[in-house]
Amino acid sequence: MHRSSFWRILAAIFLLGFIPQVGFAQSPTPPVSATPLRNAQAVELLQQCAQAMGTLNPNSGILVSGQITSTQRPGDPGKLTIELQGYTEMRREVAYSSVNDIAIVNNGQVQMTRNSAIFNIAPWQETYFRPDDVPALACSLDLARPQMNVSYVGLETVSGTPVHHIQFFASAQRLPDGSNTLEPIISEFDVYLDTQSLIVVKTKRFLFSPNAIENHSDWETYYFDYRPVGGVLMPFHMQHFLAGQQAEDIVISSFQTNASFTSQDFVIAEVKN
Repeated sequence: MHRSSFWRILAAIFLLGFIPQVGFAQSPTPPVSATPLRNAQAVELLQQCAQAMGTLNPNSGILVSGQITSTQRPGDPGKLTIELQGYTEMRREVAYSSVNDIAIVNNGQVQMTRNSAIFNIAPWQETYFRPDDVPALACSLDLARPQMNVSYVGLETVSGTPVHHIQFFASAQRLPDGSNTLEPIISEFDVYLDTQSLIVVKTKRFLFSPNAIENHSDWETYYFDYRPVGGVLMPFHMQHFLAGQQAEDIVISSFQTNASFTSQDFVIAEVKN
């Protein structure tokens, strides 16, 4: 397997493993907008979502344990452990029978480890970090970012459930050479809310190629089996899809919302050439 191809997929989906024949779509750079625009209906729905899902303390330490089944490793389920410290640090470890994968996010920096091999990942992969495993944050995390536009896309259906489709993206900035930054693409994030309960049914973001930000595919997360944990609804079953094909099935055994971690768990190690 070519190393760059492997890490192209590994980077944004936290060590899922190589998925062949993934098509990356190219998108034009959106126009520059000086002032972020926020649709009033979308903002109100997100606020109601936050009330329905519950609110986490920004300094919460969340420990998640469960089992992950990858379509690339059939018959070899992995033990999943996630440590989330606040909204900026995360350690995600998956232990398969012969492979141990670790992803660390620390204030926008990303590092991947497979067994003894360590790789730093391009910063645009997680400049706008959103923990897929805690969808309650999808209602409030991007709403608190002042640079984010918020638009109401419309009513849609997800797996037979009517949903409100809401989209976030940061405005592009004009560079000295007259070109625009790719912030709208890097930051784009879609949230789908059940029209009745206003809980998060699905989220969507981009998986990026390490060679060009413009090359990307959809990374979708579907949420099931919500249960209250410490006053917050947590999903005990999740499914990830890459470019429309299922990539992971995750069953959570426990969420802990008052966990304590050492800072060493989130250290980005120096990679020696």
